[in-house]
Amino acid sequence: MMGAGIAYVTAKAGINVVLLNTDIAGAEKGKAYSATILDKAISRKRSTEEKKQALLNRIKRQCLMTIWQTAT
Repeated sequence: MMGAGIAYVTAKAGINVVLLNTDIAGAEKGKAYSATILDKAISRKRSTEEKKQALLNRIKRQCLMTIWQTAT
């Protein structure tokens, strides 16, 4: 989950980030980690749904196998 945390902090700083994992499910899990943090912030009135969507839009996910297959 270290990569998911780094992706969250990077996206929160306004920087686009790519979550790279060996399979797409792992990358999705990493993005879901950010969504969970943001849902908690929304429930505590520290964030909004619009801010959540903006941050999640900065996080792209990529499967390492897709990159490898494309390169060969």
